[in-house]
Amino acid sequence: MVSCRSNEDLISIGEKLVNEGSRGFLLSGGCDKNGRVPLWDVLEGVHKLKLYTPLKINAHTGLVFTKDLAELYAASGIDVFSVDVVGSDRTIKEIYGMDVTVKDYEKTVANLADVKVPVVPHITIGIDHGRPSGEEAGIDLVAGYSLPKLVLNVLVPVSGTPLEGVHVTPERIENVFRYARERMHGEIMLGCMRPRDLEIEKFAWKYDFSGVAHPSREFVEFLEKSGEKIEFRNGCCSLF
Repeated sequence: MVSCRSNEDLISIGEKLVNEGSRGFLLSGGCDKNGRVPLWDVLEGVHKLKLYTPLKINAHTGLVFTKDLAELYAASGIDVFSVDVVGSDRTIKEIYGMDVTVKDYEKTVANLADVKVPVVPHITIGIDHGRPSGEEAGIDLVAGYSLPKLVLNVLVPVSGTPLEGVHVTPERIENVFRYARERMHGEIMLGCMRPRDLEIEKFAWKYDFSGVAHPSREFVEFLEKSGEKIEFRNGCCSLF
């Protein structure tokens, strides 16, 4: 991650990316104690980059509590809004440590959808110590909106954290994939945050996902042997 603390920083970073031949970037946080990513601090820089460069911008919004803020984000020209969705109040409290609820996540999706911007929800399977973490409820939440796609991630255990050594069972991952396919009418993507496991990638293929971020060589070979047409694209899966 490259630090960006002002509009001037963002413009400078964007210009450097253009000179290096990059096509876009992910604008993310840090979030505050209420789960908000303070994108409002750099919206002027975003607007200028969208006016004067060809860069595509995917932004992590965090929670968006008001429609007024959603309208500000929409006016900035951001191309895609990636929104984490959590379907369990317990998970929000115990894992994220925030005093918000599932209703606040739904309000975020609703506020952004109301201002007609592309919203791509992300749901992480097994975030609560590998256990069911409200994934199906999160899928039900986003299925009620006309959204272009859903991204599913899987918990990646990090050493030195309370979740070190935690793994989500293949059965649980497949069950959530199946449920998402049954409930979602749009595209589903397997996101980049997941264990590098061929079995997970094959589940995505089995349930007709539209794409897999950072596919393994073994998975590409599997698709080729299966006679699948493969198209490679460079960029955040939310943008395609």
